[in-house]
Amino acid sequence: MLNGLKRIELEVLNFKSLNHIEDWLEENKIVFQDSIQRTECYKWTRWQDDNSMHVFPCVCSSRNKECIFIETYYEVQKAYLLIQKKQQYLYAIEEYHKIKHNKNAIFEWVKYYENLGKEVLYFNPEIKINTQQEPYEIEEVVLSEGQCLNLLKFKEIFSEYYCSEEYGN
Repeated sequence: MLNGLKRIELEVLNFKSLNHIEDWLEENKIVFQDSIQRTECYKWTRWQDDNSMHVFPCVCSSRNKECIFIETYYEVQKAYLLIQKKQQYLYAIEEYHKIKHNKNAIFEWVKYYENLGKEVLYFNPEIKINTQQEPYEIEEVVLSEGQCLNLLKFKEIFSEYYCSEEYGN
């Protein structure tokens, strides 16, 4: 631990590709489900009952290992599902390059890709998991940027226009 920061590099866990992440998720799926049943934090059982529910960050003063594992699994799974859409991002980027000199067409592009764009607005290849409130400590899972290049490029383009005053957000 360095300055209260524990860092987990996915490469250390052999997460060098999307397949490795997929394998880790599959291998830990039962542990994930069992941990949900054992944890004292009831937000996860509520989430398991209704996967569409938004999961808020944990505010428990002390977090148990099950809760930390569940959140880590959940965040890695969320990132994995976004990264899997790399062809959609690539196609959107190609479309953007065809129209990038036409502001009206760009705003139509933003409107067309709004749902996909909103999914990636808060994506970060560094996933931070709060492990303790006092003193504040986090665990970091770092995704290889090479795995999410299309996602990051799409996010950059989309957010530039979506978050602009001209677009109205």
